[in-house]
Amino acid sequence: MKIEQLKVEHIGCYSGISFKFSDLTVIYGENRSGKSTLIYALYYAMFGKHLNTTLSVPDMCQKGEKFGTATLHFSMQEKICQLWRSTLGTVALSILSEDGVSWNSLVQDPSESLKPYIPIPSDVASLTSFFREGELIYFLKDIPKYNKTLLQQILEMDDIFILQTRFKKAAAISKEKRKDLQPETSAKIPAPLNLAAAQKEVDDLEKEIAVTDAEIKSLSVASGGFSDPQLLIILQRTCDEKKSEIESIEKAKSELPPLADMTRKLEDLIRKNDEIAKSISDANAVYPNPDDLQRQMGSFDQRIRGLKSDIQRLSDMERQPSCHACGQALSPEHLSLLIAERRAQCAELENNRNQLASELTTVQSALQEQKNCKVEMESMQRRIAEIQHWNGKVENLQSRLNQAADELEKAKGTAHDPEIETRSHRIQAIQARRTDLQKRFVDLKLDIQQAEQRATDAENLKEKIRLADRHVLLCDIAYQSMDRAVAALNQSLMDKVRESLQQWAGHFQYLDQFDIEITPKELSPIIQAKGYTYKLNQMSKSERIFLYLMLKLAIGDAMGHLGVFILDDPADGLDAKRQNVMAHLLQEVSRKRQVVVTTNDDRFADMFPQEYRLNL
Repeated sequence: MKIEQLKVEHIGCYSGISFKFSDLTVIYGENRSGKSTLIYALYYAMFGKHLNTTLSVPDMCQKGEKFGTATLHFSMQEKICQLWRSTLGTVALSILSEDGVSWNSLVQDPSESLKPYIPIPSDVASLTSFFREGELIYFLKDIPKYNKTLLQQILEMDDIFILQTRFKKAAAISKEKRKDLQPETSAKIPAPLNLAAAQKEVDDLEKEIAVTDAEIKSLSVASGGFSDPQLLIILQRTCDEKKSEIESIEKAKSELPPLADMTRKLEDLIRKNDEIAKSISDANAVYPNPDDLQRQMGSFDQRIRGLKSDIQRLSDMERQPSCHACGQALSPEHLSLLIAERRAQCAELENNRNQLASELTTVQSALQEQKNCKVEMESMQRRIAEIQHWNGKVENLQSRLNQAADELEKAKGTAHDPEIETRSHRIQAIQARRTDLQKRFVDLKLDIQQAEQRATDAENLKEKIRLADRHVLLCDIAYQSMDRAVAALNQSLMDKVRESLQQWAGHFQYLDQFDIEITPKELSPIIQAKGYTYKLNQMSKSERIFLYLMLKLAIGDAMGHLGVFILDDPADGLDAKRQNVMAHLLQEVSRKRQVVVTTNDDRFADMFPQEYRLNL
């Protein structure tokens, strides 16, 4: 693409101005005159972003304005295009029609792609088509690893290296997990169990246990159900325990009143409670409830206090010759009459109030008596329930005691039968053998379960190892493939960069004493002269500036550029001789790419033909 014209409105220091560009445009202006703003406006018009990543698009707007616009005219493939952007986010792309007057709209939505007309991404353009003072400063200071990072960004290799590292890490993790499975496989495994033989033995034991159970049952029936000589001791102990429990309960019951007395007392309390409730109900039919009585007493108290206050006020007026309000003479007889009336009313109210207080006391006393009666009833009911509980338990224990006593008597009748005693010994021997058989049966069943579990675990472990081996193989293949792909990509990119460096070397005679090589592994420049390898900080500032400029041009040719090379004050810090070399070099570059260069040095600006100069 070739930039023809840029119009900016309300951006930075520009309220509304147009700039025209040729193959070589030198923009001259003092500091703070808007040179960098013009560069930012060019970048924003093409990509809708701020070239300075620390700032945002709204920061470009002129102070006091809500938005700004940038209109870029450029040519591409013999077509004249107009790209308009607003800092509010709107965009419009049009192409000049064949009549040379009207414009045909192509894009009117920020989401639509401008790739056919803006050929490279914004991050690539910022690194291959813009020469910025900020990144140059880092290059000149030779900050460790910065060159590598910078060139990786230019070559868009950061994401590739991250992906390559992840593949490598995945391969290492898969091998580590496969290694963790090794202790499990090398662990001592018990001797394998013959499951078929073990299962046959289990079946035989189960049959033998069934035979012993049948034999024990047969002997027990023949002995009348009492085959164990120890049965007498057990039955006697059971009877003693039941008797002891019954005695303990009877002793606890003896400390409680008789149930009949408590039941009778409870009935009396219930009757008394009903009478109190009826009396309270009848009283409420004649008198108000306690709350109403309390409120009436409060009303009487308030009226009595008011009358007493009037009596006090009238008594004070007897001592005054005239009314303090109107000044008229007061009659003593009239005042005495008023005081007497008030006192009579007060006495009547106090009498009524005392009657109400007596009624309230009576009702409250009845309510308190009812409450006490209910509390005593609840206590009595709990004690009755407790006695009933103990009685039920005694009945249950007595039933079980009677049953045990019957069994004891039956056992005593057969305890001295020699034949039964012989059968008892036989039963004990069979039971002991059955216990041994049962233990062997349980142990063997457990061994079978453990053997089956070990077999299952072994199969699961084999499957885990198979999957782990597969993961290791896949990760190794993926990592090796990625490594080869990156190596091939690096080699391809480096071949392009080296070829471009050779093409530009003829224009950079200032660096002809240096042998400059880009290594594909470190992606950093190696500078040699007369067999000696130089570091960047061993080169002069001017040498590093020209080296950086040549690298930008070469990598731009290899990776893609806009067709325009925009330099922001590249001659800063150069002496007159080096500035002259820079001016000559930029004129040479403008034959291959469109060049836009800014400067605040009038001496450097005068080194270019006047027709290329644009003064701010």
